[in-house]
Amino acid sequence: YRNESDTDWTKMWTFQTCNEFGFYQTCDSWKNCLWTPGLNDLEWNTRLCRIGWGFTTEEVAANIDRTNCKRGGLSLNATRILSVNGGVDPWHRLALVTSDDPSLPTIWVPGASHHYWTHHGSENVDNSVARARAGIRGIVKQWVREDARAILPEILL
Repeated sequence: YRNESDTDWTKMWTFQTCNEFGFYQTCDSWKNCLWTPGLNDLEWNTRLCRIGWGFTTEEVAANIDRTNCKRGGLSLNATRILSVNGGVDPWHRLALVTSDDPSLPTIWVPGASHHYWTHHGSENVDNSVARARAGIRGIVKQWVREDARAILPEILL
């Protein structure tokens, strides 16, 4: 991995995974996954960190711990963040998938992959995707309505 460009998004993304959150889509040889088992394991991913920037596997792990301590991990100190995740999306391991906080709603889409609910396509979508889209619209509309009332209460009341 010797791309010297400072603007190549794949290089920037890989640096961020090595330096901050270590998210890697792995497929260990003993797992039943969609990708080629055993070829894309943790060692393969962290090797890019070592080759590209000299990070050891231990440094990557320490960087992840530092980021989680600094940012709160999954204990978010924020509001109005809607987390939508799919059941076959490997990214959901880094996401908030359940929440007791009404200001941090979550939507789970069984059988869906990464951003499936955002792609334009046939109107004959799976019921879970249709429910997710309706849920997203409803939550965003509610937040916009609440903001509008706070800014212009005499007009909207």
